[in-house]
Amino acid sequence: MYPAFGAGFPLLRNKTGASRRLPVKENDRLLRATEVCQMIGVSRTTLHRIVKTGEFPPAIRIGKRGSRWHLSEVVEWMDSRPVATAENWT
Repeated sequence: MYPAFGAGFPLLRNKTGASRRLPVKENDRLLRATEVCQMIGVSRTTLHRIVKTGEFPPAIRIGKRGSRWHLSEVVEWMDSRPVATAENWT
């Protein structure tokens, strides 16, 4: 199903310190909050608010303080948003 875990897969550690590799789609990468904010044009506060309300995909926890988003999920969310045109611009 997935290629052998190794390079290209983020390393995750659990509370006991054991580690495992997280499978990621091919050519997908994990984005930091600042990268996501730049891509979708919102502040970190707004990003966390739209995640909390369910409007945006949840982050993957990679530690006590770390969160990341899959690039493919962010792009998929962006593609699902309505496009502003001259007719619907107010």
